[in-house]
Amino acid sequence: MTTPRRSALSLTLTGTGWFHALFLTIGLAVAAPAEVMFERAWRLQMGGAEVSGQVLRLWQGTQSCGRSNLDICTTWNVAYGFDAGGWRTTQTSVSQDLYDTLREGGPIAVRYVLADPTINEVDFGWTFFGGMLLFLFALAFGVTGFWGLRVRARRAAQMVLLRDTGTPRRAEVTGLEATRTRVNGRALCHLVWRDETGAMGKSAPRRSDRLPPPGAEITVYADPAGRLPAVWKGDCGSR
Repeated sequence: MTTPRRSALSLTLTGTGWFHALFLTIGLAVAAPAEVMFERAWRLQMGGAEVSGQVLRLWQGTQSCGRSNLDICTTWNVAYGFDAGGWRTTQTSVSQDLYDTLREGGPIAVRYVLADPTINEVDFGWTFFGGMLLFLFALAFGVTGFWGLRVRARRAAQMVLLRDTGTPRRAEVTGLEATRTRVNGRALCHLVWRDETGAMGKSAPRRSDRLPPPGAEITVYADPAGRLPAVWKGDCGSR
């Protein structure tokens, strides 16, 4: 029976591969705003000026938070104005500690970039802190995604190599090995086999109803040198 050939890219993204690709994409996407915040923090530190502004309005709000987005968190917000070669007004969320020290009509310390007053802050240091949080988030997702894809890409290349140059062997399915991964409430399983030389091996995880039953005869591609684990034809496709 002929099985459609699969490319290294397809094999890399199979199973949890798309999950790692998503993680890498999220990491790269978050890295951009983190870089912007770091740049703003640097400009505020190196080319910033501090002035006394005026609190125009104070108010509290709410937003969804937590893993389920069902928790409600309070936000503390301030609208303020300051003179930077002309009166400017803006608003932002601040920490509760700063919020508690402010009153409408009262003063508020403002740091702004001389060359671009639209870059300003009142919670000094929070621009850098926010950038650091985004950077760590991007780093965690990016490294997890990159490392996972690297491991899967390496195995995919080995599978393609064995399919194209390995030794075909008959093998018998000895059983199914359940994994902890579940799809639609059903556990994914490895196909476990013993080939004609007595060597054991197992497939990539799949739904059990898409795997041959125990006792079935299958074809695997083995490394003549014995360095690489054999691959099932159903995983990588026919020659």
